[in-house]
Amino acid sequence: MTSLQKKYFHLYSHIQNVGISTFVVSKLYDHYIRLRLKMKGVTYNASAAQNEPAIVASVGKDAHENQPSSFYTLKEGLKCLPLTYKEIVLLDIGCGNGMVLNFGMLLKFKQVNGIDLNKTALEKATLNCSKIYQAVNQTEYNVEYADAVEYNIPSAVNVIYLFNPFGSVTMEKVAENIFNHANKTRKTIYVIYCMPSFKYIFEACATCKKIYESYNKNKTQVELTVFKIEPEYN
Repeated sequence: MTSLQKKYFHLYSHIQNVGISTFVVSKLYDHYIRLRLKMKGVTYNASAAQNEPAIVASVGKDAHENQPSSFYTLKEGLKCLPLTYKEIVLLDIGCGNGMVLNFGMLLKFKQVNGIDLNKTALEKATLNCSKIYQAVNQTEYNVEYADAVEYNIPSAVNVIYLFNPFGSVTMEKVAENIFNHANKTRKTIYVIYCMPSFKYIFEACATCKKIYESYNKNKTQVELTVFKIEPEYN
């Protein structure tokens, strides 16, 4: 199968999976956001998303390749949060080129933070964020080279975004880090988990409640889950 045939095969499979109406609406919205970002000088380098360096550097050795997030899907997840955009302090774990960070800046979040173990992608993310900041001048940003297992989550963070960034070994440790963050800061934390392969890790926590979930057309695959994590009070 040629690369072009593979491309059309994946496209056809995606349409069959989500349905034609959702496919068209999501593609139009994503295209609209990309145009807005492009007008501000933001570009994305596909080669910067390759994650081999991250796999080697990660504590659990199970980092996944960065995948482009759907702005439409993320917007649907944001709708269920009892927060205004100006109240959101976002952490994108596995931020890659900074697409989600840039989207948050475009929506004028209070602050966006991104971590990754791919230095090439981080350089691009930092450049993209600086361009958005100069154009919009609303949202503070911070991009760091860090492993999510050992990362000291900033106290102001109240929303965490994950796009299936690593395997179960690392996810268990990262989830524990997030739970500890909620307990330490004594505030509610929301987790937007795209392609949630290991959502059972969050579901097993007594202080974690699922507040939203979206599926593919046939309801055979979960595409997005949003969790609300409350702190434990002694």
